Amino acid sequence: MRDRNGREHLFVVGAAGRINSSITALSRLQFAQTRSGEKDTNFTDAMAAMAIRPATSDRMGLLFSYTRYSRETNEAGTSTKGRDRVETLATDAFYQLTRKLEFSARLAARFNANGQDDKAYVSTLTYLAQGRMQYRFAKRFDFAAELRGMFQPKSETGKRSYGTEIGYWPLPDLRFGVGYNFLRAVEPAGSFAGSGRRGFYFVISTKLSNLFDLFGASRKESITGPGQTIASEVGERSQSKEEPK
Repeated sequence: MRDRNGREHLFVVGAAGRINSSITALSRLQFAQTRSGEKDTNFTDAMAAMAIRPATSDRMGLLFSYTRYSRETNEAGTSTKGRDRVETLATDAFYQLTRKLEFSARLAARFNANGQDDKAYVSTLTYLAQGRMQYRFAKRFDFAAELRGMFQPKSETGKRSYGTEIGYWPLPDLRFGVGYNFLRAVEPAGSFAGSGRRGFYFVISTKLSNLFDLFGASRKESITGPGQTIASEVGERSQSKEEPK
C-alpha cells in the first residue's frame, strides 16, 4: 500500500516448481490500483508457463506459455472509461535429430483489444509462425536457415522473413553468427508493399542451461555439439565409484 496523492494498492502472488523430473511450471498473478491526479487505473497481469524437458537427455524440449494483461482507466468527473486487453499464447519447441542437425519452431497468437465507453471496442488477432534449422558442418562452424511469418486476418496484412546464417562456436556454449535477412510486407488483397527490405545482421547466442547447470544439465558436452545425455554421465560416475581406490 502507498499513499501519494491518493491510495495505491499492489498485490502479487506467484509459484514455481518441478512437477516431476521432466516437467517444470511457473505462474504469477498481479493486481494493482493506482491514482495519478484525477485518473484511477486498475491493472491485472497474469502469466502461466510449463516446460517439458526429459531429464535424461537435452535433445528435445517443449514450452507452453500464456500471458494476460488488462487495464481499466476511469477519469474523475467524467463518465469516460478506457479498457485495454492483451493476451498471448505461445508454444516453443526444439529437437536435435542428430549430433549435427537440430530444429526449432515457435507458434504464437496474440489478442489485442482497446476501447472507451464513447468509442467502439476494437479487437484484433495476430498469428506468428517460425521455424529454424541448424546444421553443424565443421567442429566450430554451422549453417542455419530461418523462416518467420506474421499475419493479421482482420487487416489482411502480414510480414514474411527469410534468413540464413553462418555460425562460429568459440566456446561449447557460446555462438557468434552472421546472417542475411530478406523481409517482405503483405498488404490487403495479397499485394506486396515495395520490393522488400534486405540486410546483414549479427547475432550472439548462448546455452544458459549449460552455463549455469539449470535443471541439472550435463557439463560434459564437447565442442562438436550437444550429444551426451545426463544418463550417460550418471553411468560414468557410477562406474568410477565402483572402481577400487
